[in-house]
Amino acid sequence: MLIMILPIMAIHACSESPTESLESQTEPTVEELEAKVIENCYILQEALENFWAGEYCEHYPSDIYAETNDAGLTVIDLLPGGELLENHFTGLRTEPVDTPAAGPGQICYYSFYNPGFYIFGGFGESGSLVVLTNLEDIEQRVMINCIVVQQAVEEWAFFSSGLYPDNVGVDTDPAGKTVTYYLPDRQLSENPVTIAATEPVDGQAYNWGETGYVPIVDGVVNTGYRITGVGVDIYGETFTICEIVKTSGTTTVTA
Repeated sequence: MLIMILPIMAIHACSESPTESLESQTEPTVEELEAKVIENCYILQEALENFWAGEYCEHYPSDIYAETNDAGLTVIDLLPGGELLENHFTGLRTEPVDTPAAGPGQICYYSFYNPGFYIFGGFGESGSLVVLTNLEDIEQRVMINCIVVQQAVEEWAFFSSGLYPDNVGVDTDPAGKTVTYYLPDRQLSENPVTIAATEPVDGQAYNWGETGYVPIVDGVVNTGYRITGVGVDIYGETFTICEIVKTSGTTTVTA
């Protein structure tokens, strides 16, 4: 009998140990869960970029659940399977939320009600893990706008005896054309934050995405200019991204 029992006990012990070991190995660590949160953030970012798809829908939504693009799709529709992402800390499909974070694993979408700007964050066990925005893209587009305005102003001056306008939308060259005429498509450029054709503005740029034009006066004539471009940070504060200054025949670019 003893010979029979010992093998059975040994088999029973061996059958439990690998299972317990396997369970401990498959239990995800906090780091692994947080990596999944970051992965979810990039999935959401891809859905936001896909929301732009379509000829007449060049904006990001203020409401990711209800607002639709020109194809009638919400951001949630554009997520894998058209459903919410899993919160890997809770195991529930609840992400993203468009409210402040209330717990680990959440992805929070912030709306500034500016169609060209998005920002959202992913949260781990004890706080923010990652913040994703399109601020870099906005900065690049503002700088491009500054260069485009400079080229248009220089072309206007070429036909105006080397002098520069007081007002980009009113003053005309000898051919009766304003600076706007020399911009791409002969119309104002798009503000990359508001997605409105408003650039450049006359005066120093102050608001999100603006490009401003100010003439530099030498005596009674405009012999130079200052072109400024303004961006926005993740807190909604503005700052100067680009400045192009021409005076006394010298051009200085600060970016």
